[in-house]
Amino acid sequence: KLIWKFDCNPKDSVWELGGRGTRNAIISTPVIYNNRVYVGVGQDPEHGEGVGHLWAIDATGSGDVTTTAAVWHFGDENYNRTISTVAIHNGLLYAADLNQVASSVGVVCLDEFDKVASGQNNAVFAGAGSTKDVSGLGVQRELLKMLEAAEISVPNDLSHSEYGARTVMSTSDIAFIGCGAFSGFKGITDAAREEDIGFGRIAAGHDPDRIAVSYTEDDVAAVRHFHRFGFLPELIGRFKRIVPFQSLSTEQLTDILRQNILRQYRNEFRFEEIQLEVDDAVLQLMVRQALGKESGARGLESVFARHLEDAAFAAYSEEGVKRVRLLLRGDEVGFDLD
Repeated sequence: KLIWKFDCNPKDSVWELGGRGTRNAIISTPVIYNNRVYVGVGQDPEHGEGVGHLWAIDATGSGDVTTTAAVWHFGDENYNRTISTVAIHNGLLYAADLNQVASSVGVVCLDEFDKVASGQNNAVFAGAGSTKDVSGLGVQRELLKMLEAAEISVPNDLSHSEYGARTVMSTSDIAFIGCGAFSGFKGITDAAREEDIGFGRIAAGHDPDRIAVSYTEDDVAAVRHFHRFGFLPELIGRFKRIVPFQSLSTEQLTDILRQNILRQYRNEFRFEEIQLEVDDAVLQLMVRQALGKESGARGLESVFARHLEDAAFAAYSEEGVKRVRLLLRGDEVGFDLD
Protein backbone atom coordinates (compact mmCIF):
# COMPACT_ATOMS: atom_id res chain seq x y z
CA LYS A 1 0.00 0.00 0.00
CA LEU A 2 1.36 3.39 -1.02
CA ILE A 3 1.56 5.73 1.98
CA TRP A 4 3.12 8.76 0.34
CA LYS A 5 5.40 9.69 -2.55
CA PHE A 6 7.79 12.55 -3.24
CA ASP A 7 9.53 13.48 -6.49
CA CYS A 8 13.14 14.41 -5.67
CA ASN A 9 13.68 16.01 -9.09
CA PRO A 10 12.37 19.38 -10.24
CA LYS A 11 9.53 19.33 -12.76
CA ASP A 12 11.71 20.77 -15.53
CA SER A 13 14.45 18.15 -15.13
CA VAL A 14 15.22 15.99 -18.16
CA TRP A 15 16.47 12.39 -18.29
CA GLU A 16 19.19 11.64 -20.86
CA LEU A 17 21.44 8.63 -21.20
CA GLY A 18 25.10 8.98 -20.29
CA GLY A 19 24.54 11.50 -17.56
CA ARG A 20 23.89 14.44 -19.86
CA GLY A 21 20.46 15.16 -18.41
CA THR A 22 19.42 16.92 -15.22
CA ARG A 23 17.13 14.22 -13.83
CA ASN A 24 18.72 11.95 -11.24
CA ALA A 25 17.97 8.73 -9.40
CA ILE A 26 18.03 7.72 -5.74
CA ILE A 27 21.21 5.63 -5.41
CA SER A 28 21.94 6.19 -1.74
CA THR A 29 19.88 4.87 1.18
CA PRO A 30 17.27 7.27 2.62
CA VAL A 31 17.75 8.02 6.32
CA ILE A 32 14.74 8.40 8.63
CA TYR A 33 15.28 10.58 11.70
CA ASN A 34 12.69 12.38 13.87
CA ASN A 35 9.86 11.80 11.39
CA ARG A 36 11.92 13.19 8.54
CA VAL A 37 13.46 11.48 5.54
CA TYR A 38 16.88 12.71 4.40
CA VAL A 39 17.91 11.65 0.91
CA GLY A 40 20.12 12.83 -1.94
CA VAL A 41 19.90 12.03 -5.65
CA GLY A 42 22.63 11.42 -8.21
CA GLN A 43 23.91 9.22 -11.01
CA ASP A 44 26.72 6.78 -11.67
CA PRO A 45 30.06 8.45 -10.77
CA GLU A 46 31.31 7.65 -14.28
CA HIS A 47 28.85 10.24 -15.58
CA GLY A 48 30.82 12.97 -13.80
CA GLU A 49 29.60 16.01 -11.95
CA GLY A 50 26.13 17.44 -12.40
CA VAL A 51 23.35 19.23 -10.58
CA GLY A 52 22.18 17.28 -7.54
CA HIS A 53 19.59 17.66 -4.80
CA LEU A 54 19.51 16.96 -1.07
CA TRP A 55 16.12 16.85 0.62
CA ALA A 56 14.65 16.82 4.11
CA ILE A 57 11.11 15.48 3.75
CA ASP A 58 8.29 15.40 6.30
CA ALA A 59 7.42 11.70 6.64
CA THR A 60 4.05 12.16 8.40
CA GLY A 61 1.97 12.99 5.33
CA SER A 62 0.05 10.82 2.87
CA GLY A 63 -0.50 10.71 -0.87
CA ASP A 64 1.58 12.83 -3.26
CA VAL A 65 3.46 15.20 -0.93
CA THR A 66 5.91 16.61 -3.49
CA THR A 67 4.65 20.17 -3.12
CA THR A 68 3.91 20.13 0.63
CA ALA A 69 6.37 17.92 2.50
CA ALA A 70 9.73 19.54 1.71
CA VAL A 71 11.17 20.79 5.02
CA TRP A 72 14.26 22.12 3.26
CA HIS A 73 16.14 21.61 0.01
CA PHE A 74 19.80 22.03 -0.85
CA GLY A 75 20.85 21.70 -4.47
CA ASP A 76 20.97 23.27 -7.90
CA GLU A 77 24.38 24.94 -8.31
CA ASN A 78 25.35 24.48 -4.66
CA TYR A 79 25.21 20.70 -4.51
CA ASN A 80 26.37 18.11 -7.04
CA ARG A 81 25.10 14.62 -7.68
CA THR A 82 25.60 12.18 -4.85
CA ILE A 83 25.61 8.44 -4.23
CA SER A 84 26.32 8.84 -0.50
CA THR A 85 24.00 8.06 2.37
CA VAL A 86 23.77 10.99 4.76
CA ALA A 87 24.93 10.73 8.38
CA ILE A 88 23.47 12.61 11.34
CA HIS A 89 25.40 13.19 14.55
CA ASN A 90 24.87 15.74 17.34
CA GLY A 91 22.33 17.63 15.27
CA LEU A 92 24.63 17.98 12.24
CA LEU A 93 23.97 16.37 8.88
CA TYR A 94 26.90 15.13 6.80
CA ALA A 95 26.41 14.56 3.07
CA ALA A 96 29.09 14.15 0.41
CA ASP A 97 28.61 14.98 -3.24
CA LEU A 98 30.58 14.31 -6.42
CA ASN A 99 32.82 17.35 -6.32
CA GLN A 100 36.16 16.64 -7.96
CA VAL A 101 37.83 19.74 -6.53
CA ALA A 102 36.71 19.01 -2.97
CA SER A 103 37.59 15.32 -3.25
CA SER A 104 41.16 16.21 -4.23
CA VAL A 105 41.66 17.87 -0.83
CA GLY A 106 42.29 15.52 2.05
CA VAL A 107 44.41 14.32 4.94
CA VAL A 108 46.46 11.10 4.96
CA CYS A 109 47.78 9.85 8.29
CA LEU A 110 50.85 7.59 8.05
CA ASP A 111 50.51 5.69 11.32
CA GLU A 112 53.55 3.78 12.66
CA PHE A 113 55.67 6.05 10.48
CA ASP A 114 58.78 5.28 12.54
CA LYS A 115 58.65 1.65 11.38
CA VAL A 116 59.78 2.60 7.85
CA ALA A 117 63.12 3.82 9.19
CA SER A 118 66.08 1.85 7.83
CA GLY A 119 67.89 0.07 10.66
CA GLN A 120 71.67 -0.27 10.61
CA ASN A 121 71.84 -3.97 11.39
CA ASN A 122 72.93 -7.30 9.94
CA ALA A 123 69.46 -8.78 9.73
CA VAL A 124 69.02 -11.66 7.30
CA PHE A 125 65.23 -11.36 7.25
CA ALA A 126 62.70 -8.54 7.78
CA GLY A 127 62.55 -7.57 11.43
CA ALA A 128 65.54 -9.57 12.63
CA GLY A 129 67.49 -7.71 15.32
CA SER A 130 65.36 -4.59 14.94
CA THR A 131 61.77 -3.37 15.02
CA LYS A 132 62.46 -1.43 11.82
CA ASP A 133 61.78 -2.67 8.32
CA VAL A 134 65.07 -3.54 6.60
CA SER A 135 63.52 -2.42 3.29
CA GLY A 136 62.59 0.95 4.76
CA LEU A 137 64.75 2.98 2.37
CA GLY A 138 62.74 1.76 -0.60
CA VAL A 139 59.50 2.76 1.10
CA GLN A 140 60.94 6.15 1.97
CA ARG A 141 61.95 6.81 -1.64
CA GLU A 142 58.41 6.06 -2.76
CA LEU A 143 57.04 8.39 -0.09
CA LEU A 144 59.28 11.16 -1.41
CA LYS A 145 57.29 11.17 -4.64
CA MET A 146 53.97 11.32 -2.81
CA LEU A 147 54.99 14.19 -0.55
CA GLU A 148 56.32 16.46 -3.27
CA ALA A 149 52.92 17.35 -4.78
CA ALA A 150 53.15 14.94 -7.69
CA GLU A 151 50.70 12.93 -9.73
CA ILE A 152 50.92 9.27 -8.77
CA SER A 153 49.24 6.13 -10.06
CA VAL A 154 47.18 4.31 -7.44
CA PRO A 155 45.25 1.02 -7.80
CA ASN A 156 41.46 1.16 -7.77
CA ASP A 157 41.22 -2.06 -5.76
CA LEU A 158 43.14 -3.21 -2.70
CA SER A 159 45.21 -6.06 -4.11
CA HIS A 160 48.79 -7.08 -4.86
CA SER A 161 48.22 -7.33 -8.61
CA GLU A 162 50.19 -5.01 -10.86
CA TYR A 163 47.72 -5.44 -13.71
CA GLY A 164 44.55 -4.05 -12.13
CA ALA A 165 42.86 -0.79 -13.03
CA ARG A 166 44.67 2.30 -11.76
CA THR A 167 43.86 5.99 -11.33
CA VAL A 168 46.16 8.99 -11.52
CA MET A 169 45.84 11.07 -8.35
CA SER A 170 47.42 14.40 -7.51
CA THR A 171 48.84 14.87 -4.01
CA SER A 172 49.23 18.64 -4.30
CA ASP A 173 46.22 19.33 -2.06
CA ILE A 174 46.67 16.43 0.37
CA ALA A 175 48.18 16.94 3.81
CA PHE A 176 50.35 14.06 5.02
CA ILE A 177 50.80 13.41 8.73
CA GLY A 178 53.40 10.92 9.98
CA CYS A 179 53.10 9.71 13.55
CA GLY A 180 54.79 7.06 15.66
CA ALA A 181 56.37 6.24 19.00
CA PHE A 182 59.97 6.48 17.66
CA SER A 183 61.30 4.05 20.27
CA GLY A 184 65.03 4.59 20.78
CA PHE A 185 65.00 8.10 19.32
CA LYS A 186 65.53 9.63 22.76
CA GLY A 187 68.85 7.82 23.10
CA ILE A 188 70.04 9.44 19.87
CA THR A 189 69.10 12.95 20.98
CA ASP A 190 70.63 12.48 24.44
CA ALA A 191 73.86 11.15 22.97
CA ALA A 192 74.08 14.20 20.71
CA ARG A 193 74.09 16.47 23.76
CA GLU A 194 77.17 14.84 25.30
CA GLU A 195 79.97 17.34 24.95
CA ASP A 196 82.59 15.92 27.32
CA ILE A 197 84.80 13.14 25.97
CA GLY A 198 87.85 11.31 27.24
CA PHE A 199 88.75 9.59 30.49
CA GLY A 200 87.56 12.43 32.70
CA ARG A 201 84.01 12.64 31.42
CA ILE A 202 80.99 11.85 33.60
CA ALA A 203 78.79 9.08 32.22
CA ALA A 204 75.23 10.10 31.52
CA GLY A 205 72.57 8.57 33.70
CA HIS A 206 69.97 8.01 30.98
CA ASP A 207 68.97 4.69 29.48
CA PRO A 208 69.15 4.90 25.67
CA ASP A 209 66.66 2.04 25.29
CA ARG A 210 63.81 3.50 27.33
CA ILE A 211 60.49 3.87 25.52
CA ALA A 212 58.04 5.98 27.54
CA VAL A 213 59.80 9.33 27.18
CA SER A 214 58.93 12.94 26.47
CA TYR A 215 60.36 14.90 23.57
CA THR A 216 61.15 18.60 23.29
CA GLU A 217 61.39 21.01 20.37
CA ASP A 218 65.19 20.71 20.51
CA ASP A 219 64.97 16.92 20.18
CA VAL A 220 63.12 17.11 16.85
CA ALA A 221 64.71 20.28 15.47
CA ALA A 222 67.85 18.64 14.05
CA VAL A 223 67.36 16.53 10.92
CA ARG A 224 70.60 14.67 11.72
CA HIS A 225 68.83 12.96 14.63
CA PHE A 226 66.27 11.47 12.24
CA HIS A 227 69.06 10.55 9.84
CA ARG A 228 70.80 8.55 12.56
CA PHE A 229 67.48 6.94 13.37
CA GLY A 230 67.24 5.71 9.78
CA PHE A 231 65.38 8.33 7.76
CA LEU A 232 66.37 10.05 4.56
CA PRO A 233 67.04 13.74 5.38
CA GLU A 234 65.09 14.88 2.31
CA LEU A 235 62.03 12.91 3.48
CA ILE A 236 62.05 14.58 6.89
CA GLY A 237 62.48 17.91 5.11
CA ARG A 238 59.16 17.33 3.32
CA PHE A 239 57.31 17.77 6.61
CA LYS A 240 56.78 21.46 7.36
CA ARG A 241 56.21 20.94 11.07
CA ILE A 242 57.46 18.31 13.52
CA VAL A 243 55.49 18.27 16.77
CA PRO A 244 56.96 16.57 19.89
CA PHE A 245 54.68 15.04 22.51
CA GLN A 246 54.96 14.39 26.21
CA SER A 247 54.60 10.88 27.56
CA LEU A 248 51.36 10.12 29.38
CA SER A 249 51.44 11.25 32.99
CA THR A 250 50.17 9.35 36.02
CA GLU A 251 47.06 11.55 36.12
CA GLN A 252 46.31 10.97 32.44
CA LEU A 253 46.72 7.20 32.74
CA THR A 254 44.48 7.18 35.81
CA ASP A 255 41.80 9.08 33.90
CA ILE A 256 42.02 6.64 30.97
CA LEU A 257 41.77 3.74 33.39
CA ARG A 258 38.66 5.16 35.07
CA GLN A 259 36.83 6.54 32.05
CA ASN A 260 37.53 3.78 29.53
CA ILE A 261 38.82 0.47 30.83
CA LEU A 262 37.00 0.37 34.17
CA ARG A 263 33.76 1.50 32.56
CA GLN A 264 34.09 -1.19 29.88
CA TYR A 265 34.52 -3.99 32.43
CA ARG A 266 31.72 -2.64 34.61
CA ASN A 267 29.38 -2.88 31.64
CA GLU A 268 30.46 -6.48 31.01
CA PHE A 269 29.78 -7.42 34.64
CA ARG A 270 26.46 -5.58 34.49
CA PHE A 271 25.29 -7.98 31.77
CA GLU A 272 25.64 -10.73 34.39
CA GLU A 273 23.84 -8.54 36.96
CA ILE A 274 27.07 -8.12 38.96
CA GLN A 275 28.40 -4.84 40.32
CA LEU A 276 32.15 -4.32 39.89
CA GLU A 277 34.00 -2.06 42.36
CA VAL A 278 37.71 -1.24 42.34
CA ASP A 279 39.40 0.59 45.23
CA ASP A 280 41.47 3.69 44.47
CA ALA A 281 44.58 2.01 45.88
CA VAL A 282 44.21 -0.78 43.31
CA LEU A 283 43.86 1.72 40.47
CA GLN A 284 47.01 3.51 41.61
CA LEU A 285 48.91 0.22 41.71
CA MET A 286 47.74 -0.63 38.19
CA VAL A 287 48.91 2.74 36.88
CA ARG A 288 52.35 2.29 38.48
CA GLN A 289 52.68 -1.15 36.94
CA ALA A 290 51.59 0.16 33.53
CA LEU A 291 54.21 2.91 33.76
CA GLY A 292 56.80 0.24 34.43
CA LYS A 293 55.77 -1.62 31.27
CA GLU A 294 56.41 1.54 29.20
CA SER A 295 53.62 0.63 26.80
CA GLY A 296 51.43 3.67 27.42
CA ALA A 297 47.67 3.33 27.64
CA ARG A 298 47.76 -0.08 25.94
CA GLY A 299 49.52 -1.52 28.98
CA LEU A 300 46.69 -0.49 31.28
CA GLU A 301 44.20 -3.03 29.97
CA SER A 302 46.64 -5.95 30.21
CA VAL A 303 47.47 -5.00 33.81
CA PHE A 304 43.78 -4.60 34.67
CA ALA A 305 42.83 -7.93 33.08
CA ARG A 306 45.61 -9.74 34.94
CA HIS A 307 44.35 -8.55 38.33
CA LEU A 308 40.68 -9.09 37.44
CA GLU A 309 40.76 -12.57 35.91
CA ASP A 310 40.75 -14.54 39.21
CA ALA A 311 37.89 -12.47 40.59
CA ALA A 312 35.92 -12.79 37.35
CA PHE A 313 36.42 -16.58 37.27
CA ALA A 314 35.23 -16.92 40.85
CA ALA A 315 32.23 -14.61 40.33
CA TYR A 316 31.05 -16.41 37.20
CA SER A 317 31.56 -19.81 38.80
CA GLU A 318 29.42 -19.18 41.87
CA GLU A 319 25.68 -18.59 41.89
CA GLY A 320 24.13 -15.56 43.51
CA VAL A 321 27.16 -13.24 43.32
CA LYS A 322 25.95 -9.64 43.08
CA ARG A 323 29.10 -7.64 43.81
CA VAL A 324 32.82 -8.01 43.08
CA ARG A 325 35.30 -5.74 44.81
CA LEU A 326 39.01 -5.50 44.05
CA LEU A 327 41.08 -4.31 47.02
CA LEU A 328 44.69 -4.11 48.08
CA ARG A 329 45.96 -6.63 50.61
CA GLY A 330 49.52 -5.70 51.40
CA ASP A 331 51.26 -5.47 48.05
CA GLU A 332 48.88 -7.86 46.30
CA VAL A 333 45.47 -7.32 44.71
CA GLY A 334 42.71 -9.39 46.24
CA PHE A 335 38.95 -9.56 45.86
CA ASP A 336 35.75 -10.00 47.82
CA LEU A 337 32.51 -11.51 46.54
CA ASP A 338 29.09 -10.67 47.92
